[in-house]
Amino acid sequence: MRIAAAQYALARPGSWDEYAESLRVRLQGVQAEVILFPEYAGLEILAFLAPSAPLEAQLRALDLERYRQVMAELARERGAVVVAGSVPAPEGGSYRNRAYLFWPDGSSGYQDKLILTHWERSTGLLSPGHGLRVFATPFGCLAINLCYDCEFPMLAWQQARAGAEVLLVPSCTEGRTGYHRVRLACRARALENQMLVVQSSVVGRFPLCEFIDRNTGAAAFFVPPDIGFPDDGVLARGKLNRAAFVTCQAPLQRLELLRREGGEVATFRDWTEARGPVERIAGSADPTPPKDSMRASG
Repeated sequence: MRIAAAQYALARPGSWDEYAESLRVRLQGVQAEVILFPEYAGLEILAFLAPSAPLEAQLRALDLERYRQVMAELARERGAVVVAGSVPAPEGGSYRNRAYLFWPDGSSGYQDKLILTHWERSTGLLSPGHGLRVFATPFGCLAINLCYDCEFPMLAWQQARAGAEVLLVPSCTEGRTGYHRVRLACRARALENQMLVVQSSVVGRFPLCEFIDRNTGAAAFFVPPDIGFPDDGVLARGKLNRAAFVTCQAPLQRLELLRREGGEVATFRDWTEARGPVERIAGSADPTPPKDSMRASG
């Protein structure tokens, strides 16, 4: 399975036809069975739907059915699995940050973001999703963690236990600190679950929507640093803030062997030992401050 992860510079298409054609142009020369677009990349359609409207009005203007049709057609044309750039999807009186996955026949499923960032919560428009999924495809079993979700280990752990061989992480980060947090989390998830983790990123500026007005990032492919893999666990990585698709062959057979037989370590297997009660041990100088000092400091 060859995967293409986008370092996606948001454009300003003038119509649905222009948007669909821009995707085809971007993918010229890209050979992959799985194509990963980043978090919120679908919002570039606001360039022709509601370019100057307030944020809530922009979300109301999103034509998700038409967006899904464009992405389904792209999957059929390419004969590939396409993880579309996520979009806020209306549900239950608010919106879910939702990444749609399209199979090569154009059928689809989705994964919602489960844990919202402080900024997403502050909009008052988004709500966390519910439930984790894994996606069986002709090329392998895939899972999705939307950006911040990958920073919480038990989400990917549950998906790996449910059969996920590859974790896809569409991300959208404003500055370098956010980008590096997600990148480091991706590397940790690869180590813990002995799986391939693929990050994609939005890059550049898009002042037409405050969700994605400033963006920093790069695409990368991470594996556990172990026998048969790069010492640092980085299979491939794009240049920061450069629009491109980074492609890499997924080493699924080697990863499956590593999970089954272990290498220098066997983290996927040894998770069963990572449990037990936590006991607090106080020495002669218990660090708990006396009540008087607590009152004085409060």
